[in-house]
Amino acid sequence: VQADWDAGRARGVVGSPHFFTDDGGNWFCPSLAIARDDVGNFVVAWKEGTEAFVERVFS
Repeated sequence: VQADWDAGRARGVVGSPHFFTDDGGNWFCPSLAIARDDVGNFVVAWKEGTEAFVERVFS
């Protein structure tokens, strides 16, 4: 487990899920932007660039 942790940190992993592509692309939690509004409710929205992520990963 420690070796995996160290390898992830060396690659720049921010958290989970974090995706990398062979051409150098990387995305942390690429599809959802999760935040809280002024009263503390969760707000979930699609992140900008989600389409680019899907195209690069599945091409």
